Amino acid sequence: MTKGEPSCLVLKDVISTLPANVLSQIMECLPLRDAARASVLSKSWRYTWLSLPKLTFDAIFFRDALKDKQFDGSEFYVLVSKVLLYHVGPVSKFHLYIPKLQSTGCFIAPCLSYLSKNSVKEITLRNDYLGRITLSSYLFSCLDLEKLQLNRFKLDVPFSFKGFRNLLNLELDDALFIGNSFRRLVDCCPQLETLTLLKWSDWKGIHIHAPKMKHLTLSGKFEAIWLKSPQNLVSLSITLDEMGQNDRISRFQELIQLLSELSELEKLAVGGYTCKALTSGGIVSLLPFKYKCLKVLQLSNIDANDFSEFRFVTGIIRSCPVIQVLKISFSSLVSVGVISVEHEIDTAMSCSLDHLREVETAGVKGLSMELKLIGFLLNHSSALYQFKIKPSVTIEANLESQMTRQLMRFPRASPKAEIIYVDPKSSM
Repeated sequence: MTKGEPSCLVLKDVISTLPANVLSQIMECLPLRDAARASVLSKSWRYTWLSLPKLTFDAIFFRDALKDKQFDGSEFYVLVSKVLLYHVGPVSKFHLYIPKLQSTGCFIAPCLSYLSKNSVKEITLRNDYLGRITLSSYLFSCLDLEKLQLNRFKLDVPFSFKGFRNLLNLELDDALFIGNSFRRLVDCCPQLETLTLLKWSDWKGIHIHAPKMKHLTLSGKFEAIWLKSPQNLVSLSITLDEMGQNDRISRFQELIQLLSELSELEKLAVGGYTCKALTSGGIVSLLPFKYKCLKVLQLSNIDANDFSEFRFVTGIIRSCPVIQVLKISFSSLVSVGVISVEHEIDTAMSCSLDHLREVETAGVKGLSMELKLIGFLLNHSSALYQFKIKPSVTIEANLESQMTRQLMRFPRASPKAEIIYVDPKSSM
């Protein structure tokens, strides 16, 4: 500092001189309410939050904005409407949580009408209302959608619907469709790659025509899945919530036929009552399939006391010559001996698993079938490096001790294979 210069330094206002794109990225990382509060930090920030392309009115937003005071649907509507009224520019992502209030469903239509005029790319609607809300037809005017997530809504797709030509990801949780609305919706999404149907309820089955679909997740109540042009499907997850009451002999045959044809799958997850349904439909006699690309296999709710289910497990493993990751969870209710069928298992399980690297088992009770499978996997997996075993929380202490000693004695094909014993009360 030279003589005559002021002794104090003038600090530069770094905040006010931030580039517009950097400022926008900062604002997008903040919850909507915090972004609005941040506008007081600088004059140049004052209206930035009103042009944010991502609007998230989630449960946290309403909790913070309304705190613990009592409010009704009208206040809820006013709160969202004010933001939309003053918002400028396009909205690329819109997330709306609907709380447990009376008269909250009616304001969704104006929101969707606004979004349909703003080239919205992603819409997420989470309904915590008293029941399913009938969704406004304005949704089907949001023609630029790429991702759509709906929770607990009733949909009636109009016959005039032109389709979501850019939609890549569709997630429907506990949705109800009027008539053939579901088929009309999916048929009009030619670019659809990921479809998730949760809490689905239609015992007649599910018809899906999505030629570019790569990932399909289904859970709920159904007997059949018809996929037209499934050649690009690489990931499939099926969870059947119950078996149903239908005594039809051919039950689940369409589902079995589908599984036998998906030779290009890379990931398969079977949960809930699906294994029991497949074995009741006679899938064991058709195994092994030819899953030449399948690398990840997840099997849940397996009853090791049911020999048909156990044969399904071994048969499906033999169907995957390049499998790398295997996850199995058991849910055996009664401990009974099954040593008398061990020779038959040996014959059925004669194969090599040269690519298997990771195995996780959960709910293990030390049953003969469970230990037989664990021993086989250790003895036939030359590339294995990690084998996690999580006992059932109900296993008796003495049985758990015996099981642990027996596991340590099992021969291992891989010198690098490590057995990791997981606490039954912890998560994998």
